[in-house]
Amino acid sequence: MSTFARISIILLVLAGIYFFTKDDTPIAETPQNTNSELNDTTPAQDIIDDEPPTPSAEGDASIIVNEDQGEIQGSSLSKNVTLPKESATWTVSYSSNGFFPSILTIKKGDSVRFVNNSDDEVYIKSEPNPTYPNMATFESTAAYGSDGIFSYTFKDTGEWRYKNINNQSLAGTIVVK
Repeated sequence: MSTFARISIILLVLAGIYFFTKDDTPIAETPQNTNSELNDTTPAQDIIDDEPPTPSAEGDASIIVNEDQGEIQGSSLSKNVTLPKESATWTVSYSSNGFFPSILTIKKGDSVRFVNNSDDEVYIKSEPNPTYPNMATFESTAAYGSDGIFSYTFKDTGEWRYKNINNQSLAGTIVVK
């Protein structure tokens, strides 16, 4: 390999490192198809044909505990993360500072993994949407400890505000488009 090629590769790697670390921009994990990891535990909602559809959160949920998984890196809890066009699995990290990212915009059919990176137990539950009272909610169904993971697949569009029931001042929002 020529010296020029080696220098080009090194500069490209350094530029990539700079791009992903400047201004505390969060780095999202690589999208993965994890449908095999999820259990279908959420009952389906009946759809009445003569009424207009309302957003709901039908989906798959499961808790995976003590599994070594990645997380979104960063220090600002107010960053928005928007996901790519294809179906993906994304991570929301929970720490003593709250959820990161605090607002996540995803696509219908994408999954979100809520990873507990704190020493406290987390019990995640979405709040009812006052605009759409018939919209389904999601929850982890049990508290889970450090390194525990709760996964949920969003099968409908809408906006879900959620919180840690054990510390209700820490909350986040998932926007599904």
